Amino acid sequence: MLIGLIGLIGLVAAEPAADESAVDSAPEVGDPVDMLGAALDSVGRSRSDLGYRPKTYWSRFPHPAHTPYVAPFFADLFAEPLEIPGFTTRLGEGAAEYLSAEYRDTHDDAAVRLLFHLGLDPRATGQRGYGLRFAVEDTSDASLADGLRAVFARASAGRDAGIARVPDDVLRDARNVPDEVGRVIAGLLLGLCNAHEWWSIAFRDVPDSLRTEVARIRRLGETQPDGTVYHSALADLDARLDEPSLGYAALFAVAAVERARAALDSLAARGALDAPGLATLDVALDTPLGEIRITGTGNDVIPGGAFCAVDLGGDDRHEGAVAASSAKRPIAISLDRRGNDTYTCETEDLPAQGVGLVGIGVLWDVSGDDTYVARNLAQGAGLAGIGVLMDEEGIDGYSATLSAQGAGFFGIGLCLDGGGDDAYDLDGDGQGYGGVNGTGVLADAGGNDRYYAEPYAEKVGRADYHSDYLVAASHAQGVGSGRRGDLGDGHAWAGGLGALLDAAGDDHYEAGNWSQGTGYWFGTGLLHDGGGDDVYRSVYFTQASGAHFAIGAIVDESGDDTHELFENAGAALGFGWDFTHAILLDRSGNDAYRGKIISLGLSEIRSNAFLVDLAGDDTYELDDGQLGFGAADVREDYQVPSFRSPYMAMARSFGFLLDGGGRDRYLVRDTETGTLVPHAAARDGARWLRPEPDGDAWGAESYGVGLDVSHGVVPEWE
Repeated sequence: MLIGLIGLIGLVAAEPAADESAVDSAPEVGDPVDMLGAALDSVGRSRSDLGYRPKTYWSRFPHPAHTPYVAPFFADLFAEPLEIPGFTTRLGEGAAEYLSAEYRDTHDDAAVRLLFHLGLDPRATGQRGYGLRFAVEDTSDASLADGLRAVFARASAGRDAGIARVPDDVLRDARNVPDEVGRVIAGLLLGLCNAHEWWSIAFRDVPDSLRTEVARIRRLGETQPDGTVYHSALADLDARLDEPSLGYAALFAVAAVERARAALDSLAARGALDAPGLATLDVALDTPLGEIRITGTGNDVIPGGAFCAVDLGGDDRHEGAVAASSAKRPIAISLDRRGNDTYTCETEDLPAQGVGLVGIGVLWDVSGDDTYVARNLAQGAGLAGIGVLMDEEGIDGYSATLSAQGAGFFGIGLCLDGGGDDAYDLDGDGQGYGGVNGTGVLADAGGNDRYYAEPYAEKVGRADYHSDYLVAASHAQGVGSGRRGDLGDGHAWAGGLGALLDAAGDDHYEAGNWSQGTGYWFGTGLLHDGGGDDVYRSVYFTQASGAHFAIGAIVDESGDDTHELFENAGAALGFGWDFTHAILLDRSGNDAYRGKIISLGLSEIRSNAFLVDLAGDDTYELDDGQLGFGAADVREDYQVPSFRSPYMAMARSFGFLLDGGGRDRYLVRDTETGTLVPHAAARDGARWLRPEPDGDAWGAESYGVGLDVSHGVVPEWE
């Protein structure tokens, strides 16, 4: 049964009497309180009052139906915020299943499923992913010469491979590849030819000059949030691009690499890769689609820039533009079967390591402890294209500057790691970043991982005025951010989906501002952690936060977690600004939430903000006198409509802090001494409201509710 609550208590009220702060009667053992229902009942509202259903007659409101590039799911989640944790969790569950060793060992479609589930499905609704059928013929008897003929035919606008002429020197060099390996490469090439055919269909109406212009664009994460640069070429290309065909092309490419990876494993199991001559194999074949490079089991130095690169093993060094497409090379893949490899690209603004730049790039590393070093647009990034980095196992290190480790702009970027204690280092715009019309996902299957986006502007620039220009705007670790063109040229472009999905392990997340499950300008930023004792450290507009018509969420499934804000330490931990949904949901564990200012379930400018902890002995800290602990602001235009922004008086604000169990502490900090003392109203078994019902601010459809019960649930989030 639902337990009713009585009493109205303000956050700044004196210590309340017991009968004013507790439930009517103690719940029976095992009889949970519907905390959200009780909180809404206490202010005379219901679940149907949550969310936004904007009207076109709301003058100056940027209606999502008329904002370019709004993601298909956004409007429904905007109207139904209680579905956001489920949406987040399902992304995380899918990543965990398909990345798991158990799935990969028994299926040959893990990466195909990941590309569909994380990349394509959130962007479009036409393909449903049941069979993911590919018109791929049996290639088991195809020779490397057959594969080469298909490549040369494809370069001649799909001319019959049977009559395509391959230069004699190319065929001669191809004979240096053992027949069994050659058959695997042939199957890979035939699949890539299918991908190229669908890429050609996707870009059939896009002039080469336009592709070239878009391929030169960089630093969108720095220039678009405040609309400082307008790239009309992006809109022009998008209007001409057949995106479903591009997605289908990417599925073909990923499937081809995945099949080749499995076939090479079969050869290795039969000892076919143990021949001494394979240690020094190094074959380079020039084709109209780009170079095909095949290297053996030795320790090789492999230059980038290939259309198709396959390495059979060894501790290799891959240099330059590895697995990065370009205006002249629409498909680029690299498959490294085994070894402790180094991938390095130190050239500024040279895409590398799984990048779809007006095309498709796939980097697949099967095993080994690998190191990835790159600059701008790297390690699973897409710009008007689809880029995938797949590292199946090992203790790996990823280091990049900008737009990397799962970053998408007008396209898709996926950085996928199957396990190990990994380290991800970045200056900004990545680790799950959905920029303008983009999808960027970093998914890691397990291990004690470290995610670091440099927080200080003195080291990386990107200074953010919200922190007196001391802290960088990271745009990292699950952030979706659009182009706020309303302040200037009027080209307001929606942000996309940015997600960081970590399945398990004791993880450490650290970043500056705009980070860790944060949305901006119709963007959706999500962070899902499947378990472990985690540490979240960041500064401002972070940890389930957002601003300006956005969605930001963290869902942490279990573990004793620490959420710590530093420097000016605010606008976080379930904080929404300007029609934003911000949700921090922690399902279990003894957790600590430490901030200084405006945090902990706080709604400002008509937002819906939630901090919900369902179980465990938890600690909540905030500076004395700050809004938070389940609160909502109040402004004059909430009650008196303004002709400038009448929608302020036509919407509602909700800020919730709901704790469903354990022995909890609610503390306020003396800003002079740093001493922490118990909050005046928030405590175990209590309910408190801000604004207070008997105060001057009541009646503005602005509701802040804090509630602590011994056994509470939010039924939608079980």
